[in-house]
Amino acid sequence: MKKLYLAALLALGGLADATAQQDPHYTQYMYNMNV
Repeated sequence: MKKLYLAALLALGGLADATAQQDPHYTQYMYNMNV
């Protein structure tokens, strides 16, 4: 179960990192949600 949770976090992190160059505001919003 923890592995699935970590995998999901890594996937979200990768998506946020990929969109960081295109939409900084959206990335900040995702980071705020994770916190």
